[in-house]
Amino acid sequence: SDRESQRVFAGVRRVVARGCSVVYVSHRLSEVLELCDTVTVLRDGMLIATTPAKELTVDQLIRQMLGEAPRRLAAARAPDSNPTHALRIESLHVPDRLDDFTLTAQAGRIYALAGQLGSGTTDVLRALVGLHPQATGRVELRDRAVPFRDPVRATAAGIAFVSNDRKSEGLFLGATVAANLIATRLPTLGRAGVISGRRARQAARTLAELSGLGDRRVAEPVLALSGGNQQKVFVGRCLGRDGVFALLLDEPTRGVDVGGRAAIHQLLRDAADAGMIVLFSSTELDELLELGDVIIPMRAGRVVGRYEGGVDGAVLLRDMTHGEDAA
Repeated sequence: SDRESQRVFAGVRRVVARGCSVVYVSHRLSEVLELCDTVTVLRDGMLIATTPAKELTVDQLIRQMLGEAPRRLAAARAPDSNPTHALRIESLHVPDRLDDFTLTAQAGRIYALAGQLGSGTTDVLRALVGLHPQATGRVELRDRAVPFRDPVRATAAGIAFVSNDRKSEGLFLGATVAANLIATRLPTLGRAGVISGRRARQAARTLAELSGLGDRRVAEPVLALSGGNQQKVFVGRCLGRDGVFALLLDEPTRGVDVGGRAAIHQLLRDAADAGMIVLFSSTELDELLELGDVIIPMRAGRVVGRYEGGVDGAVLLRDMTHGEDAA
């Protein structure tokens, strides 16, 4: 909160007054200019500029941060306009985290929640899948109410979730790729609680191909994979599954290299083109601009804008970090 931020600022200033140097890392541009004497901008691992803070405006800082605009990953087909296939979220509220979030998401489109840490984007997703049991509001998927305060019932209603922490909340690191891919569909692979080995192997091979891993890797331990391939396993687990209509992802390419990132982006575009609702949150400007058919910037637990058909990166970054709250 603003009050907490001011306490942090006061602490930093006390340290400086005692003669210490402070390196302060933040995407919140107004506080950077308020607190810091010198601003250094890094992009893609390279030094872009070092400038006295008093010589910078927010707009100048945004231009230094942006670089070249990313290329848009276009949809292959028009979204499903059938209103009965939509995800409807009305007045979603999480105490002290999220206030009055409302959205109607159509099948076949990718919706991007844009915001920095603490903006409320992660809380939207976690509330929808029952990980904020104190959340209130109303959620409908395909014209049926979703009991979203219970993870098991939210999943049964057709929502799949990819957490931002694949190691703690996503993957069974000691198991194989195959075991991880089929973990959420075991009841469909056997009878009377007994898994058919043949059906399990076939399902794992199919999902490995669908997620871009290739069926030769299904026997490998998932712990031995790169971060990008681990994330493909996490996302792939949600694909090709009957009864899943909405795919929610929190920071879908966190800790993933450039090649893995492009492959995961294509998986999400393919999922939307196949008729799924895709809703993801990200702090990465390039990712938001490349993937989002609809981009919804958030700050301090509230929606501060909505863009369809593209948006200038400087405008989006200002919304996420500095701009005035939307009415």
